[in-house]
Amino acid sequence: QRLVTAIMNGSYFMPHMHPGKDEMIKVLLGRVAVARFDKYGELLNADILVAGASNDSVEIIKGQWHSVVCLPRRRGNIKDSGMSIVYNTTEGPYVKENHAIYADFAPGEDSIHAVDYLQNLTSLIRQSAEVV
Repeated sequence: QRLVTAIMNGSYFMPHMHPGKDEMIKVLLGRVAVARFDKYGELLNADILVAGASNDSVEIIKGQWHSVVCLPRRRGNIKDSGMSIVYNTTEGPYVKENHAIYADFAPGEDSIHAVDYLQNLTSLIRQSAEVV
């Protein structure tokens, strides 16, 4: 399965895992963090992916809780457009019923708590990776 996704700054992708499939994520435009979590929702690490750089892709092993966060760059007082484009691949065809399991440690994408969760996660990522 292959998917191209445009991600605007402030977009929230609920942490999830693919129980039977590895996933590869490559950033084509912009900059994103791929956050990995333990089963309790603690941030384990975050890979910062930058389009066109040597760190433009990462592989997520099957069963690993993860999410993608758009990280617009700041240059002085100027922030970039805040849009990133990522290319994802997973094994086999897309079957909605078993494609992904969503984490119960994070709010749903339509939850009133999603914005706060994303802001806290983004802050943790920026602190842990020393990203501006």
